[in-house]
Amino acid sequence: MISGLMRIGRVSEARKVFDEMPERDVASWSAMVSGYSQCGVGVEALRVFRDMVEAMVIPNLPGLVSAVSACAQLRALDEGVWLHDYIVKSKFEIDVTLGTVLLDMYGRCGCIERAVEVFNCMPEKNVLSWNLMIAGLAMNGHSRLVDEGLRLFGLMTQKYKIEPQREHYGCVVDLLGLSNVNQESDVLEAVKLRGS
Repeated sequence: MISGLMRIGRVSEARKVFDEMPERDVASWSAMVSGYSQCGVGVEALRVFRDMVEAMVIPNLPGLVSAVSACAQLRALDEGVWLHDYIVKSKFEIDVTLGTVLLDMYGRCGCIERAVEVFNCMPEKNVLSWNLMIAGLAMNGHSRLVDEGLRLFGLMTQKYKIEPQREHYGCVVDLLGLSNVNQESDVLEAVKLRGS
């Protein structure tokens, strides 16, 4: 019922149902966190998540993903770091879904070093993971990260045989542009990448 009400935007009614429940399980807590996050009410999503943790309810994967997503929406780096630390300390597996949302959060918050750490520790990556990592490097383009972005693009296309999309090429162009790269070799490298 909570999920259904949240899905149609009846947030206050969903909260009333939740508050009146005599007992709450992980599914009901996660429905509230996910609903708030999907409705763009990130502050409430994080408040409910913290209440769930304080109530000693162990979150499920949808609850964790929604809480990290709320941090990304809010650009709430401190909350995101706390949540990431909680995930690690609680020994949750950082699968492709959780890893990808962590990448998104760190990228949006401008904490690219943590994003690179998450990316490097992910046992499995999908096209979205690669795209977020390259985009994160492009948006937060420091000159020392240009090589890392180009290396990742090369790995994606050559080692993992992932066919680049238009967005990937755009990220590489942004990466080079934001870092004020004017060297001929870097421009030639970008042209090679575009042609591959």
